[in-house]
Amino acid sequence: MSNPKRSKIIAGNWKMHKNRGEAKALAEAIAKGVNGEKDLPIVVLFPPFTSVSTVQDVVKDTSVNLGAQNMDHHDSGAF
Repeated sequence: MSNPKRSKIIAGNWKMHKNRGEAKALAEAIAKGVNGEKDLPIVVLFPPFTSVSTVQDVVKDTSVNLGAQNMDHHDSGAF
């Protein structure tokens, strides 16, 4: 049974995948897909640290939220 007081959230943690250009393109596509839609869950994007400011620029005037994640010493991957 769901709790009516709790909000539903869809969150995408990109780990260390996507460069700035790829992150921007994905954020734009997601923002375009959810903007103007009613009754959607809260949408939160967690891009790689290197793309946070790029994605922030994309989602600043949209219904998409932005989060941050930790860093890792690897060049890419699910870390």
